[in-house]
Amino acid sequence: MRIKVIFIIIFLLTMAFLPIIVSKCTATKTTAASVSTADYAEKPTDNSTENSEKSTIKPQQESSESKAELTDAELCGMVAANYDESYCEETLKALAVILYTNYCLAPDDYDLKDSRICILESNAENSVKENYNTIKSAVSAVYKKALCSNGKVLYIPFTSSTNGKTSSSSEYPYLTAVASPWDSYSNANDDEHCGVSLNGINYLCNDGYSYAQALQWYLPDFTIQ
Repeated sequence: MRIKVIFIIIFLLTMAFLPIIVSKCTATKTTAASVSTADYAEKPTDNSTENSEKSTIKPQQESSESKAELTDAELCGMVAANYDESYCEETLKALAVILYTNYCLAPDDYDLKDSRICILESNAENSVKENYNTIKSAVSAVYKKALCSNGKVLYIPFTSSTNGKTSSSSEYPYLTAVASPWDSYSNANDDEHCGVSLNGINYLCNDGYSYAQALQWYLPDFTIQ
C-alpha cells in the first residue's frame, strides 16, 4: 500500500513539472532558430582582384592640342617670305593658295617665327614692305582656299622656275608633268622640278590668266575649294 502511495506522488509531481520542462526546451530551440546572421561577423569579401584590375587601368592620354589655325596675317607673312618684285597680284593669290594648302597638311613643319618662312608686316623691309598692301589684298581674296584632288587636300611642291617643263615624281604620283616654256624667257635654272613654277604662273597671269586658270595649267587634276 505504501509503495502505491509513493508511486502516485511521484507520478503527480512528474505531471506537475512536465509543462515547465517542455516550455523551457521549446524556448531554447526558438531562441536558437531566431538568431540573425547579423549577430555573427561575416567573412570579408575578397576584392583584391577587382581592385588590382582597377589600379592597372590608366587614364586615356589627352591628345596634344593641334596648332592654331593659320590666320590671314600669318598667311600674308608666308607669302611675303616668298615674295618677288616681279610677281603680280594674281600670282600672289596663287602662291597664297599653295601655301595655305601645304600648311593645312603639316602645320608643325612651319616655324612662323622664322623670317625665311614668315615675314609679318611689322618686320617687313624694302620692297616687301612697300608692297605689303598688295600682298594683303591678294591673301584676302583667297584666304582659306585650298587645292584638292578627288576631294583630298594634297601637298603641292613649287619652285621659282624650271628648265621649260615640270617633271613627274614617284614622291608625288598625283602630279602631272606639264610644259612650262615661259621659264625659258627668264633667268631660269637648268633643273627640272615637279609641281608648280611660280615664274610660269606669273607669266600666265600677266598674259591675262586668273590665278585659278594659271594653277589649272600646272595642276590639271586639281580644283580649288
